[in-house]
Amino acid sequence: MAAHKYALEVEEQLTQAGIKIVLIDVPGKKIEKSVQQTMKLLGQVFGEEKRAKEVVDFIDTQYNLITSKDLQNVENKPTVYYEKSGYSQIFGSTATSKSGWGTIINLAGGKNIADDLLAESAAGKGSGNKLDPEYVLESNPDFIILSGINDMWLSSVGKGGECKLEIINRNGWKNLKAVKNNNFYEFAHSTNRSIFSFYPTLKIATILYPEKFKGVDPEKVLNEFFEKFMLVNSDTSDWYYNLKDVKN
Repeated sequence: MAAHKYALEVEEQLTQAGIKIVLIDVPGKKIEKSVQQTMKLLGQVFGEEKRAKEVVDFIDTQYNLITSKDLQNVENKPTVYYEKSGYSQIFGSTATSKSGWGTIINLAGGKNIADDLLAESAAGKGSGNKLDPEYVLESNPDFIILSGINDMWLSSVGKGGECKLEIINRNGWKNLKAVKNNNFYEFAHSTNRSIFSFYPTLKIATILYPEKFKGVDPEKVLNEFFEKFMLVNSDTSDWYYNLKDVKN
């Protein structure tokens, strides 16, 4: 988030005060590894290598579970459309499997409909790309995953606030398979670049492949993480919602 620019602006003053600056690239290039690499570095910085290893091992366990299902080689993967910060009349940006939420969807075994158009282009390696509305309708994805439509951590939704669902009023959207089957989800946007990124990855994997992950409870895993490593409970905010949870 360009924090390094501001940190370096005050580097001289901080150095004079004896305060050191540590800049870490998060989320880095591989979402399934970057958080753990960050925790290892922080463990060294603060002399808490043992505690950092506990966090790393916990997160590694979740990603190892996902990769153990060999989702990358599944035939006829469920198709997924991802969108950030869209509204009924305004299409938000999407992401391919090479960036942002697209990397999470890819790890979870989804076939991202944006890849066919953008993956081979330079634009497909970053964010801010939009798909033609007609292309989304023609693709008729099995699942729709959103982020950034409501509160960035969905805390307002969890407190009984109004959930913004005008997006399903777009032309033709109520006829999409994903909407008809309630396979329509929004996740707390910032989780994809945080220490909690294992949760949406595991959650989406269980949504796309319920039989492969039978008995796996992502909410229980998240609660365990909070109990072991956090100072608050996981119910401090909502983490995702499904269309059927908020439709009248």
